[in-house]
Amino acid sequence: MSSKIGVQNIAHTNGTNAMTIASDGGVTFANSPLAFFSISGASVTTNQSFNKIQYSTVVLDTKSGWDSSNKWWEVPASGAGYYHITAQVLLGGMSTNQIEVRIYKNASTIVNAVHFDAKNTGTGETVYHSFPVTLNTVEQLSADDYIWVSARIADGNGNVQSNGCTLTIRQVQ
Repeated sequence: MSSKIGVQNIAHTNGTNAMTIASDGGVTFANSPLAFFSISGASVTTNQSFNKIQYSTVVLDTKSGWDSSNKWWEVPASGAGYYHITAQVLLGGMSTNQIEVRIYKNASTIVNAVHFDAKNTGTGETVYHSFPVTLNTVEQLSADDYIWVSARIADGNGNVQSNGCTLTIRQVQ
């Protein structure tokens, strides 16, 4: 035996709408945190040192969790849950063939990627590369947890490229 409940909105007893069900069955949740950040300008990433990505442009932040002083996004008091986090970093102008990018939750690495590029000419000449690295993870976050990104170049120096460095954080449950 099957049952159906026909509703369009689900709300708290105080009247605050929590979710809407469209006629095609699509569900939208009210007030779910969504954030998107990017860089304007380039910052230098030095040899062997992890440097925090200096996101400077808040494109979207529905819960005002961005801390511009610390360059991280903090989970709002009512925002505990699972989050899909994507960081894209483009490092360029490098004479190396390896970069490493990390996403952090508080002070701990939650996902890490090392990118190798095999464009070595073997002639001893300096070849400058640009490496795009994209990291994705789903993490359970609690209120006051914070998310940030860092990168390092294995040897030599390079720049974080402003046209390829973004951070997207979206609550999924």
